[in-house]
Amino acid sequence: MPISRSNTRQNHLKLARQIIEFILEHDLSKGDHLPESVLSEACGVSRTPIRSALKLLEQKEIVQKREEGGFFLNLPPDALSADISSDLDDMEGSLAARILSDRAERRLSDVQSVSALVRRYGAPRSSVLNSLKILSSDGIVVQLPGRAWAFQPMLDTPNAIEESLAFRLTLEPQAILTPGFQVDSQKIG
Repeated sequence: MPISRSNTRQNHLKLARQIIEFILEHDLSKGDHLPESVLSEACGVSRTPIRSALKLLEQKEIVQKREEGGFFLNLPPDALSADISSDLDDMEGSLAARILSDRAERRLSDVQSVSALVRRYGAPRSSVLNSLKILSSDGIVVQLPGRAWAFQPMLDTPNAIEESLAFRLTLEPQAILTPGFQVDSQKIG
């Protein structure tokens, strides 16, 4: 059974938390190197998911990536708190909420590229992708072939409004005929 994107994101968040635990358990200091191979062995996964988890931590400025040097602890260990775990969860959620809000206000067209969203929100590509995955798991967007994402139709189109009215005209008169239905004479009077 293939792993869903939502599960993949959760796995990266879980690994990010494990890396924080590793930092605290090994009493690392600000500026210490975090070798992917050591973290990979400690967490029991390959380097690829470790790299993704480190990128999440980099976005929260917990670690810093140095060109051709890997990742290094950017904060002193006493600055790492339980709040960081919830911050990791909120990070993509808040961007997803902004994207959803802009879509509801019709500030975003039906089809968007990841690059366009990166430019629009000034967010890292990985955050935009994770936000789109959150929206995808809620059925709000679908990934198209290539790099584009399409928003599902909203319920405020003329066709959706017409279908909603037709559904209500079918359902509501039947509700009046159900046993136990009573008219509130104060509300209809």
